[in-house]
Amino acid sequence: MRKALMDLNADLGEGAPFDSELLKIVTSASIACGGHAGDAGSMREAILAARDNDVRIGAHPSYLDRANFGRVPIVEPYGKTISDVLEQMQDFAEIAQDVGADIAYVKPHGALYNETARSRDLCRALYAALKSDAH
Repeated sequence: MRKALMDLNADLGEGAPFDSELLKIVTSASIACGGHAGDAGSMREAILAARDNDVRIGAHPSYLDRANFGRVPIVEPYGKTISDVLEQMQDFAEIAQDVGADIAYVKPHGALYNETARSRDLCRALYAALKSDAH
């Protein structure tokens, strides 16, 4: 019988006070990339902490919407959304590389996550952009 594996994920770097405690029990951490929460300092801190706790590191980009914590859809051309996400990813990737951490995955946050589930076109465009940017 095959043993089932489970990934316990938490969103980190969003200003909550218990990130370090969560890192003791999670297997992956989706770290805010500055769109809805976080900044270079919080990204670095969360990436280092996840790396040091052997937790898989994921980027958690969003609409640029701190006022609503990235939970409200923003009606804008897909090109603008993708450009904003790629900028967040670039910042995140530079920090990860600087501290010797690998990025295991990307998980959009909040409204961006929901919009990619609703819009096949946005999902495909975002996937293509992330895939080409990774090479």
